[in-house]
Amino acid sequence: MFGHGPHFCLGALLARAQMMALFGDVLSRTTWLDAAGDPVLLRSSFQRGVKHLPLRWQS
Repeated sequence: MFGHGPHFCLGALLARAQMMALFGDVLSRTTWLDAAGDPVLLRSSFQRGVKHLPLRWQS
């Protein structure tokens, strides 16, 4: 996700910690989570990832 080897992202550990905190908080506040549409992927030959991921949830 954040690379490896000599080009490893220096902020990878912080980004992972932030994402874990974010998802942990969101998931603890919801009872139901579902996709509200198809994900939009990044159009890049350099980096693979999700650009948009529409979600629908109920608290």
